[in-house]
Amino acid sequence: MTTRPTNTPGAPAQPCGFGWRMASRTVAMSKPLAGRKFFPLWGIVEHRGRKSGRRLSVPVVVRGVDGGVLIPLPWGPKTNWVRNVLAAGECMVVWKGSSRRMGRPKVVGADGAGEAFSGFQRTAAERFGITNYLSLQAI
Repeated sequence: MTTRPTNTPGAPAQPCGFGWRMASRTVAMSKPLAGRKFFPLWGIVEHRGRKSGRRLSVPVVVRGVDGGVLIPLPWGPKTNWVRNVLAAGECMVVWKGSSRRMGRPKVVGADGAGEAFSGFQRTAAERFGITNYLSLQAI
């Protein structure tokens, strides 16, 4: 994945490229659908900014697992929203029409995703370069 520098000294480089541009353009379209009962693939992670303290939200793919959820991280674990959730130790996940308080965030590799995804889904994720997942447990 290529990156572009930010204007802030010491800030991490931001991912760029076709996938990033595509994602940034589809957020406006996916956010109204995410978290709805009739659209179970997508959810919304509501969290607070580490520095600003502002309430933020991001649409994500959500897969239910025993006692929690698993979220694929196509841009990796260093995106701001993931770092915010890891720093806070908790977040709210709006999924299938209801809000759930989640905690104990942990970044896991593909083998940590276990059987949450079918063989085809794991192969597709690997082809798109998805090697990390955020594991959250209900609290």
